[in-house]
Amino acid sequence: MPPLPLWRKTQPTYSSTYEITDIIQKRQKYVVESLADCNAVMLFEKIFDHDVMDLIPTNRVLYANQNNRHGFELDSACLKKFFGVLILTGYHELPSERDYWSLDEDLGVPLIANCMSRNRFLEIKRNLHFVDNGLIDGSKDKMIKLRSLCDLIQRNSSQWGVFHESLSVDESMIKYIGRHPSKQFIQGKPVRFGYRNWAATNSDGYCYAFDVYCGKSTEPSNDNLGARVVKSLLAKMPVVPKEHIVYRFR
Repeated sequence: MPPLPLWRKTQPTYSSTYEITDIIQKRQKYVVESLADCNAVMLFEKIFDHDVMDLIPTNRVLYANQNNRHGFELDSACLKKFFGVLILTGYHELPSERDYWSLDEDLGVPLIANCMSRNRFLEIKRNLHFVDNGLIDGSKDKMIKLRSLCDLIQRNSSQWGVFHESLSVDESMIKYIGRHPSKQFIQGKPVRFGYRNWAATNSDGYCYAFDVYCGKSTEPSNDNLGARVVKSLLAKMPVVPKEHIVYRFR
């Protein structure tokens, strides 16, 4: 059995700088050269790549057919438009979702109306699905319907990361007001309702790995919550743990 870590109180020294090693320099050079000529859409497609785009339409059409909504079709070009509408509505908020297609001058957004009809948008949203329901029967994973999507996004995010010596592991809240068994309420937080998300980032806030908290683990372990979270996130990253200093939540 490995020896237990020795904890002691010290006065930390904070700095916004970090040591630039040869490995970091090579990694930074690779990322800069690969992404220098990319616009916003191309950067988005680095994360939501072909694997993600192929995953979603397949399961959406299958889900629609399973619910007797035959004739529903979806290709990657239409899916990208759908994502574009979601991103735009995220920072251009209106009282109602249907207002984006309103004919009133003070409500309607022609950019969205010309991109996709309201009925088509609602049809895609209604059939939004990321996994075959027939393959998840009996699963105890509360995030099983999003697990494949999360794994692909994490894989694509990690390939553009510059893995500095110092890593941060902490929680963040993803705002959500609907119904889901993993939804949390944390009083006193800026975002009180939503998904409690563990994230491993660098000092600039770039996320290398994440994991949505789904309640107390049922697997036996001698580690406390903090240790389990750190080990789980490091296991998802292409790094050697002993080469990094991990700062975690209290």
